[in-house]
Amino acid sequence: MANLKPTEPTKPTNDNINFKSVLLDLKILLNDKTLFFQSKSRLQLIFQFINLHKMGYKVMNASQIVAESIEKEKYQAELIRIWIKNFLKNKTIPIFKRGQH
Repeated sequence: MANLKPTEPTKPTNDNINFKSVLLDLKILLNDKTLFFQSKSRLQLIFQFINLHKMGYKVMNASQIVAESIEKEKYQAELIRIWIKNFLKNKTIPIFKRGQH
C-alpha cells in the first residue's frame, strides 16, 4: 500500500456546499439506531471527507486520506467520492443487504 503523505490544505473553499447543513444531516443519520453497520461506516467516511474538504483539502487528496485511514487504497477512495456525490445530491447512500437476507 502506498503511503499517502498528507498535503497541506489549500485555502478553504465552499464549492457552493452548505457544510453546516450537510454535517448536521450526517450527525442526525449517524444517531439513527436502525441503520446497518455498513451504512453507518459509510456515513462516517463521508463525514471525515467533508471535514477534510472543509479544511481546504482537494477532493482527490481528501478521499485518499480517508481511504488510507481505513487501510484501503485507490478503489476505496473512488467509492468514497461516489458515495459523497450521491449523498450531496440525494441525502442517501447506497445500501446493500448482502448477507442479510
